[in-house]
Amino acid sequence: MDDERTPREIKTPRPSTASSEDLNSSSEEEERERRRKSPPIKQASISVEVTATVEQTEPAEDGQHPAQQKREFSVDDLSDLEDLQVDSKAYPAATMPDGKAPHFPQQPVARQNDDGSLELECFLEAAPLPDIKWFYDTTEIKQGGRFSYRLDNKGNDSFSAVLQIKDLADSDAGAYRCAIVNPHGKGNANFNLKLTGFSSPTFVEKPQISSRDDGRVMVMEFRAKSILKPTFVWQKGEEIVAESDRVKIVLREEANQVYYAALEIREPTKEKDAGQFVCTAKNESGKLTATFTVKFEVPQGAPTFTRKPQILQKTSDSGDPAIVFDIGFQADRNPEVIWINAKGKKMKESTRIKFNLSPDGGANTFTAQLELKNYKAKDSGTYTCNIKNDAGEANVELTLNIEGPLDDGGDDGSEA
Repeated sequence: MDDERTPREIKTPRPSTASSEDLNSSSEEEERERRRKSPPIKQASISVEVTATVEQTEPAEDGQHPAQQKREFSVDDLSDLEDLQVDSKAYPAATMPDGKAPHFPQQPVARQNDDGSLELECFLEAAPLPDIKWFYDTTEIKQGGRFSYRLDNKGNDSFSAVLQIKDLADSDAGAYRCAIVNPHGKGNANFNLKLTGFSSPTFVEKPQISSRDDGRVMVMEFRAKSILKPTFVWQKGEEIVAESDRVKIVLREEANQVYYAALEIREPTKEKDAGQFVCTAKNESGKLTATFTVKFEVPQGAPTFTRKPQILQKTSDSGDPAIVFDIGFQADRNPEVIWINAKGKKMKESTRIKFNLSPDGGANTFTAQLELKNYKAKDSGTYTCNIKNDAGEANVELTLNIEGPLDDGGDDGSEA
């Protein structure tokens, strides 16, 4: 038998932070509550090529056959849509009797709103009020669902035609056209929209840390929506987390393209599990990271160990050979000590087994001992000392190895 074995300490974790880098989440309770109520806004790469053309109808000299005049301006690959600059000169509208042909006094623009929607806007002048239609490729866009459009009267025959697209996806990229017409002419504003990152995963439920089974299982979890099928990878530091007898990775597809992802750790310890865990959800459009910071915090008055637990060899008061599991701890509020044997059963005192709990002399400090007399090879295994009070609990494991045959002959009926 070894004189001393290295014990493994287990404490129930009290995680303090669950955050996401994509959301810039804060550990402050107010910030977390605000973000819980406000869904994240997708900000991704937008570029657009804009072309506006005008065709005016003017009477010929004989007043019978109209001739067409055409003007065009364009801007290519704009990355900052809020700062569109117009290099072309404004095209002056032709004055015709009883009205005004459609005319674009300034460059059409595209922009992303604070709510994540995208707006394509054309500024025009015309009299009388022109008819407006929006097209995606050659298909006319109808009102409803994710698409809506409006024509705002700015006064003095000036108007703003706006197409709004909600819940953007990469598949919304393509050619859009705003067609305007009145009796005096017609015009088109063409948008070649390029979108990147709008189909990447987004949070549906913020990352959080919880526990179950009386704190014996720590759960890091979140929900994400992904239009494209994603992959999920868990990491702790630089190492990829793999499943084991105490670690379980959960991934479940739910309704409406929502995925539930969780990492479950049974009997977490400060030595193994404190630190930062990151789950990366990735698809062809982009990625989302959920970051969890795990800290082990002991409530005031809860059991804590005051020294390294140990296994000692001695002679009992009756003169029999014995081993003693020795634990030093501090705890308030009448702590209870429970010993669990290598088979996972709660131990009871017997002719071979004796418990002892005595004050150490310090403030709320104690020594807990388990004495096992006439030990045998079959007593080998991992024993657990569980200490609990109203403020919390702590566990420590001690592994005993005894050499010899497993069948040691007679048994006195008491089981270690």
